[in-house]
Amino acid sequence: ELAVTTVPSARMWSCYTVCFGQRVQPLLASADCGGDVELLASMGAGLLALHARAAGAGHVGDEALAEAHAAWALALGQPRVALRAARKACDASPSAAPLWRLRLGLELQLHASRQRSTPELLTTLGQALAAVAPGQAPGMWSQALSALPPGKEGHAALQDQLVQALAAGPRGPVAGGLGEVLGNLLKSVAVAQGMTAVRTLVARLARVPPPGCDFYLAAIALEESLLEGAPDPAKAPAVPLVGKARSTQEARVRLLYETAINAYGTECEALWLALARFERRAGRSGGDVFWRAHKALPDPEEFVTQYRTAFGQE
Repeated sequence: ELAVTTVPSARMWSCYTVCFGQRVQPLLASADCGGDVELLASMGAGLLALHARAAGAGHVGDEALAEAHAAWALALGQPRVALRAARKACDASPSAAPLWRLRLGLELQLHASRQRSTPELLTTLGQALAAVAPGQAPGMWSQALSALPPGKEGHAALQDQLVQALAAGPRGPVAGGLGEVLGNLLKSVAVAQGMTAVRTLVARLARVPPPGCDFYLAAIALEESLLEGAPDPAKAPAVPLVGKARSTQEARVRLLYETAINAYGTECEALWLALARFERRAGRSGGDVFWRAHKALPDPEEFVTQYRTAFGQE
């Protein structure tokens, strides 16, 4: 303690954590032989908290911190004991996102082996989201959704909690954030459950603040793919749509574009370019899209350049 206070360098913090880890090793060796579980958990929490302090002092990055936590859990070989340590560390450093990611990962591991219930898991996720900075939330959701994908036990409850969080939250960003998480979720739902499930989720999210342009672009891409014969995984292999079926699907895609434009048309050049591309493939001119975008975007210069690069002069 005196050393890291007097000479607070990365090297000194590293020496401190190595020394602390060496104290833990004998306990690790005895963990499978009736070792003191409470003491072991306390030592684990102490090591995690020490790494968190080093990160707070600017001498350990989040990536290195997360790796150290993962290594501790792996060395411990006892997820329940590791979870106790992670809980104590989160209590000591409640805003440390790497500690919450570690704890959530351990909870997910225990849930997979039916040692944790879905309500217990979702409670931990809610606590984590309330404790960390808002910018950390997408990573938390992504971690949970990757471990509980569509069709797996617990996914429906997780999806419900996500929709509730979005309903209480702000409008999503043009790129990244929860919009990107939801876009990836739509793709997973399409593969696991088909387009009917995708449309159900899109309809649910229509009742919350716009979650992000990436979400709309993902939904649009899935619907557009059906026009050209991409199969709905829940049905037989498809062929390109023709006639009335094609007109109906094109109308569905246009409605999605208009919904997205109402939310992000003043900010997202990629949305307008995608719409222009769609209309040209549908046999229409992209000129109307060009002038709508030119009017909607506060600074359309970048859009104009990209449009003319893609389609030339019209």
